[in-house]
Amino acid sequence: MGVVITRETDYAFRILRALGDGKKHLTADIAESCMIPLPFAYKIVIKLREANLIEVTRGAQGGIQVACDYNKATVLDVFEAMGEEFVLNDCLRNGAICEWREQRGGDYCHVHHHLHALQDTVLQSLSELTLADLLFEDTYAV
Repeated sequence: MGVVITRETDYAFRILRALGDGKKHLTADIAESCMIPLPFAYKIVIKLREANLIEVTRGAQGGIQVACDYNKATVLDVFEAMGEEFVLNDCLRNGAICEWREQRGGDYCHVHHHLHALQDTVLQSLSELTLADLLFEDTYAV
């Protein structure tokens, strides 16, 4: 199994794409149109709100809508909002202990070195890819 975007993050992108028209929507309507189980959609909406990517208005005229600029918010922002840690290998996690290096007295690991460089490149790309670029074919402007 390789690096996989979780279902939660995939659904977050679906929600953000559906909100791309700049209008206020009901979470239930977005969940239905995006084929997301409603209880899961509510959990994702909370995380997106906490990350200031969307705003939630309660009451009769309530709903959810975009709170960020899709031309500035990035794919990495969504990963972080969903609590995902993007790692290519467990040895790259903060505080991870590599048994191979431990056995060899902390020796340099060629594999770790290259995976770390590759992960840095991917994270850089994720931090440069805007939501507008990912979610919309044409130039995004609300």
